[in-house]
Amino acid sequence: MTGVVVDRYLLKLSTLADAPADDILDLLRPCFESLAAGRPASP
Repeated sequence: MTGVVVDRYLLKLSTLADAPADDILDLLRPCFESLAAGRPASP
């Protein structure tokens, strides 16, 4: 997650810099929920 933030706001090297925040959140939400809950994300 730190890498996503650094890429999006500091480096601006990838398409993350231009991607809408909602799209990024939709992609990262399952990963974050899995880490926070301590169980694997469902497919």
